[in-house]
Amino acid sequence: MNIKTKIFFIITTFFFTQFIAKATENIDDLDDLKNINLTPIQIFSTKETNLFENIPSSKTILTSTEIENKQIQNIRNLSATVPNLFVPDYGSKMSNAVYIRGVGSRSSGQTVGVYVDNVPLLDRANFNFNFFDIRQIEVLRGTQATLYGRNSMSGIINIYTLSPFEFQGTKLEIGGGNYGSRVFKASSYKLFSDKVGSSIGLFFNKTDGYFTNVFNNSKADSNFNMGGRIKFDALLSENIVSQTIFNMDATRQSAFPYGFFDEETQTQKPVNMNDASSYFQATFSISQNFDFNFKHFTVSSISSFQHLNDAMWMDQDFTSDSIFTLNQNQKRNIFSEEIIFKSKKTENNYSWNLGLFGFYDDLKPTADVLFKRNGIEKLIENNITANLPEYVQYSILDNNFLIQNIFENPTFGTAIYHQSTYNNFFIDGLNLTAGIRFDYEKTKLKYNTFSDLTQYYFVERDGIKVDDILPASIDFSGNTEKDFFQVLPKFALNFSLLPTVKFYSSASRGYKSGGFNIQMLSDLAQNDLRANMVDTLKVSIYNELTAAGMPGPVVENVILSKIPDFKRIDTAPGVIGEMLWFEPEYCWNFEIGSYLNLFNDKLNASLSLFYMDISDIQLTQFSPNGFGRMLSNAGSVTSKGFEFSLNSNLFSNFSILLNYGFADARFRNYFDTVLVFNKEQNKNDTIEINYFAKRVPYAPQHTVSVSGQYSKNISNFFVKNISLNLQYLGAGNIYWNEANNLSQDFYNVLNGKIIFDLKNFNFSNKLALELWANNITNAKYQVFYFETLGNKFFQMNKPFHFGASLKVEF
Repeated sequence: MNIKTKIFFIITTFFFTQFIAKATENIDDLDDLKNINLTPIQIFSTKETNLFENIPSSKTILTSTEIENKQIQNIRNLSATVPNLFVPDYGSKMSNAVYIRGVGSRSSGQTVGVYVDNVPLLDRANFNFNFFDIRQIEVLRGTQATLYGRNSMSGIINIYTLSPFEFQGTKLEIGGGNYGSRVFKASSYKLFSDKVGSSIGLFFNKTDGYFTNVFNNSKADSNFNMGGRIKFDALLSENIVSQTIFNMDATRQSAFPYGFFDEETQTQKPVNMNDASSYFQATFSISQNFDFNFKHFTVSSISSFQHLNDAMWMDQDFTSDSIFTLNQNQKRNIFSEEIIFKSKKTENNYSWNLGLFGFYDDLKPTADVLFKRNGIEKLIENNITANLPEYVQYSILDNNFLIQNIFENPTFGTAIYHQSTYNNFFIDGLNLTAGIRFDYEKTKLKYNTFSDLTQYYFVERDGIKVDDILPASIDFSGNTEKDFFQVLPKFALNFSLLPTVKFYSSASRGYKSGGFNIQMLSDLAQNDLRANMVDTLKVSIYNELTAAGMPGPVVENVILSKIPDFKRIDTAPGVIGEMLWFEPEYCWNFEIGSYLNLFNDKLNASLSLFYMDISDIQLTQFSPNGFGRMLSNAGSVTSKGFEFSLNSNLFSNFSILLNYGFADARFRNYFDTVLVFNKEQNKNDTIEINYFAKRVPYAPQHTVSVSGQYSKNISNFFVKNISLNLQYLGAGNIYWNEANNLSQDFYNVLNGKIIFDLKNFNFSNKLALELWANNITNAKYQVFYFETLGNKFFQMNKPFHFGASLKVEF
């Protein structure tokens, strides 16, 4: 569905909702709804058997006011706001590496689950959507796999959008700032009757970009984003609640503002890329939720369809040289269904749930790697000529060489789970929670990798001269599949010493799904192509020289024996499948914690201590055959630490919130093979390195946030109230590699917002002017690091930026 179609769909639906409003405004209510203890919106996850305050897990709730005041506009803005939650802001909108407690994933799958209105987002490329009219965000830290299944081994982020049963009216926002920042939002919420409500909202964001590509003086990270949401909430009967949600989002970015790091001078260079790099993403989703209210239990049905279509163009060498580029596309259609049976809260101490979950993920990616002239010379031609005798001259005639990769990667999964909670277990105030989940998953891969080029050689030996132009090609395809079964238990105790003092302990198991190293096929293709090229070369030289009169044994023993063979791979589908496959990653999470609530909820504190044991961790290594890098289950990790939160609202016009997280994630067992240059033999050798006790890269040890809000009522002609919001964020140290010899020290960021609540002048319910600023001290730090072709690259943080918004509600 293209952008124009989506805009037409939104506008059409808006007029349709207005038609329904007119058609139903005179309908009498059939029932007195005041006595119905049923609401179309959920306070928290439909799966839990505990009240939210009794969930035996370290958790954080962000209200809509906090989300607005802390300028949380997407998932990356949650970074460090929540203890031990870190989401680096780098790359494109597709780059969403979420870390909780030092556990995350940069290059495969996800360890943190994200749900929106109880619907799972099964592709992390969807995580970075616009937080538009968000009612509440819940973050549960630690393994949540018994209720949420795959890819939730370090935590869950639950996001809930605003309902027309909570708010009626229209919201408008228009704003802008430096670096070409522009924002427009509009939404309308309406109740057609006591039983039916709907909402429609649109947003538009644009930023010119913060980094300049010095190669062509263009912005390296400009961003355009627009989308919308349509929601229908209805009480179909006294016992049935329905919620239908449509979401649309489209983004176009110039992307990947990575700058070269000069090791000799220890200086960071600006972005300098000659090939265009950009990212486009279009998403559409529809979900249908039903809640059925029976006498002793409820049934919830959550159905969803999610479509993702994206395209990425990347200067793969990230320099001004013409080496190689990547064009990666994916089309993804995901269907999911979850049915939850849950007991009602009664005077009975026992509560339970039983859930069934299934999904089908139809993924069709392509990844075309284009080698340009310099790349052909450096990475292919020189690799062959370095092994040829001096009397053989060799070259590749093509100026461009394309390796095409086409894949089909469907995945099917199903699960059944149960959780029970028994309150006042043996003694008053002691609650026992136990659960188990059975997950089954099957994934298939159909691959087709092909390419061809033209090579030329010239041989002069013993007075005989021969030359030839030769084609060379590679084309291998096949099918492979894998399946696995998981058992995910959970045990927890929650003890209320007093109504305001609670303790808990828990143990739970989770996992991150396995998969296929599809990016590795390009490396395999390059190697197989080199082998084909050398084989073709040898055959042609033999035929030409023997035809010119040179004896065959002389050609073989004197000339061809000097041309070494390239190591071949077995391209049988079964062998390729095993080479590409990596197994799931597993985790046991153990934690204890406490909550304190004093002075009628005006002072809250929480403390948790955790220990995570991660095995079969998915890490990027050199493949056993030497064909590039691949993901493999190479080691194990332990992560231990604690989280502390303090929230004070003791004064009517002043509040302060402190969050601190410490996570010490280290390798317990990890050996890797790395390349080193042997000066004596003038070649690369491989050595094995033990990374025992080294800290896990990319996740910070410390996350800190301190936020305060001060408000004051004033009386003048224009302003009713002034509110000052300040937020301090800190994170670090972050180690960029397994050797821990590159790191980002602890850094500090200060953000702020001033809100002027203006006089309404009889045309609105709310009128506010907001002035905001981020990174007020203009701190400089690194947000991402990687290596390619032996070069080191960093992306730096966004500089000081500021702006203003005008908000109206009526």
